[in-house]
Amino acid sequence: MEISLFIFKEAARADAEAVFDTREYDGQPLEQEEIREEMRRCLAAFKDVPDQHRVFLLLNPLQDMSIPRLYQRLVLEAEQAGLEALHIGVPSERVKEHILYRIPPAQEQRSSFSLAGKRLILRTGDITEVPAEAIVNASNVGLKLGGGVSGAIAEKASPSLQAELLALAGQQALQPGDVVMTRGHGLPNCRAILQAATAEGSKATVVKAVRQCLQLVRDSRFGSLAFPALGAGTGGLAIRQCARAMLQELRRFADESAPTSPPETILIVVYALGDYEVFCEEAETSLKRA
Repeated sequence: MEISLFIFKEAARADAEAVFDTREYDGQPLEQEEIREEMRRCLAAFKDVPDQHRVFLLLNPLQDMSIPRLYQRLVLEAEQAGLEALHIGVPSERVKEHILYRIPPAQEQRSSFSLAGKRLILRTGDITEVPAEAIVNASNVGLKLGGGVSGAIAEKASPSLQAELLALAGQQALQPGDVVMTRGHGLPNCRAILQAATAEGSKATVVKAVRQCLQLVRDSRFGSLAFPALGAGTGGLAIRQCARAMLQELRRFADESAPTSPPETILIVVYALGDYEVFCEEAETSLKRA
């Protein structure tokens, strides 16, 4: 389903044939189930209206449902109703940015691209739940598990992971961009975790880390590898710079490798819809969809 978010102006309502507007329910003592029922009623009534003339305005919270929560619920209900597109108006750029970059999308997003005989999958989700033989953790030179992707891995892996990381850190002094490999430590969908020291957040560090990850996975004969958005988030690298750096290095590696050499499948897994859209935009400029 295609979703477009826009900053609301009254003209958008005037030009629409069918409108769902949260302001019409403001002050009504609606329970969450009643809000969902009203969404379902409107979605059913709007189903035959052309996409471009159908507008959903999420301009105020309803009861204990914030605008981002209303957005997530609306997307889920629209998916179940079989709509192919949603045009959603929000009150400000701040709310739009929050929906795009601070909350997970209501439904998983996925796109596949051809990468010199290999398969590149861009998707949203939790990297710890992605079926891949090896996954990458955005780590630091001290190999201490923290927040973000690192925190998600620490939460689901065995405590033995941090013990192994501290032992590795004591054996060698890592530099930004260096990568070390550990066992999966209880994560159900992977055999190994690659710890990429990208907290420094520069483009050069990301390129170096991507290259080392790919080389380690090739040498280990793993068929699939999942990356997060390295250097972004706490690393501070802008998501578009991150996407360009990672995709450029992936293309270089694929061009220099035999199509059947591992890994055959490479995934980039991001948390938020906005990050996913940026990666897709950058991939569209130079890759073909699979």
